[in-house]
Amino acid sequence: MASASDASSLHGKLIHAATIFRLLCPFISRLGSFANSFSSNYARLHPPRSVVADLQWITNLLSLSLSTLPLSRDIPLNLGWWGDVSTSFGVGVVVGSFWAVWKWVPGFEVGPHHDHDIQWTKAVAVKLGL
Repeated sequence: MASASDASSLHGKLIHAATIFRLLCPFISRLGSFANSFSSNYARLHPPRSVVADLQWITNLLSLSLSTLPLSRDIPLNLGWWGDVSTSFGVGVVVGSFWAVWKWVPGFEVGPHHDHDIQWTKAVAVKLGL
């Protein structure tokens, strides 16, 4: 049996783990649905068989992946990331052979004496690139 807190805590941890081990992604959604199914924080429920099966897959994948995949590289990886910003136009980002451009919405002002300056736009470019 599991509590709402147990289910949501495990779901959150697996979401973070899935940012490193992408193979976990397909097995997380049913756990999230189970965590949201509690009508009370004090209730304790048995997880559905589908959630138990997904957790078994996750356990198997992690046991295989952790012994074969390093968490960090010895040599930094160059993704070919490049970004440029403009206070009058928007943000452009290139990652490898992929690129995207975002234009500021009409009326949104960036620059000196505004709520958002050029440093803010650079942070936006990095976040969009990630």
